Amino acid sequence: MTQLKLNENIPNFILPSTTGETFSYETHQKEHQSWHLIIFFRGAWCPVCVQD
Repeated sequence: MTQLKLNENIPNFILPSTTGETFSYETHQKEHQSWHLIIFFRGAWCPVCVQD
């Protein structure tokens, strides 16, 4: 597993959002020039993770 350090750039990623759109970190970063906190939730307790 890759470990990132404080102030280190992360690789671009593209994910489906909960609204059905696609989220691109690179595009988002260009549109919002600020720092970001990324939190990834997953598991059986997550309603988005278990929806059909």
